[in-house]
Amino acid sequence: MAFDGITTKAVITELQQTLIGGKINKIFQPTKNEIVLSIYNQANYTLLLSANPDDCRIHLTTHTKPNPQNAPNFCMLLRKYLIGAKIIDISTYDLERTIQLKFECYNELNDLVIRKLFIQIMSRQSNLVLTNENHIIIDSLKHFEHYLPANPFEFVKIAKKSFLLLSSSEDFIQLIDQQNLLNVLPNTFIGFSKSFVKNTLHLLNIDAEDYTKENLTKLYKTIKTILAKLGTNHICVKTFESDYSIALETSESTINHQLDELYDKKEKKSAFISSRNNLLRIVLRKSKKSL
Repeated sequence: MAFDGITTKAVITELQQTLIGGKINKIFQPTKNEIVLSIYNQANYTLLLSANPDDCRIHLTTHTKPNPQNAPNFCMLLRKYLIGAKIIDISTYDLERTIQLKFECYNELNDLVIRKLFIQIMSRQSNLVLTNENHIIIDSLKHFEHYLPANPFEFVKIAKKSFLLLSSSEDFIQLIDQQNLLNVLPNTFIGFSKSFVKNTLHLLNIDAEDYTKENLTKLYKTIKTILAKLGTNHICVKTFESDYSIALETSESTINHQLDELYDKKEKKSAFISSRNNLLRIVLRKSKKSL
């Protein structure tokens, strides 16, 4: 499943409307790659931050997970620095998949300070990184070479074009080479996944190798409309084959809720298959011993 830049932007737009001004009450780490923040902002919210290589993502959740009896080190560190902290900003750059949660909190000397938690949604390189206001790393969930404590946090630079900066369909068309749109769009623009392009083309009934001006103009206008509707109920999570993407369609629930349900179903299905396979292996071993 592709939690791409457009999905990220949709989720963050909703979180900006819901969580800014909220305070961190509790922090849990149910699995080695997941952090859960309990937040109060006139109501209680639970925010899932996942650096799981296969399902890296961020969204509100209503599904609880069992927590280990002893909290892992990174969870303890986040509790030390962020319990009681106030969320003052949630942001991303363009359609990139690095999210910044900015907090206002008090240090050991009771001075008001800024801390930042970066969520990098980058498949195997996904990570959670806590820094001070000057982007100096306090610690990270995964200790990759460039994300060690006391080092400066550096944003991963993406050498792609910004769709958000295009001013017309003509600008869009000029950037499209005569090749399969499923390849050229993700390779050209920040935050575009093949899933998003494939689903959008399917919904518009456009062939991936049909580069007519009419089709490209229709595609450009549809993507612009999707981005303009972020934070409203005029977009949804649209499943397509074995994947999903953000699409133009009215929905009664938020993008956060739709993603929460989608991933919960996926995790339950995966757990069922794993349990079934383990049971089959046990049965086979017993059968071999009895022969």
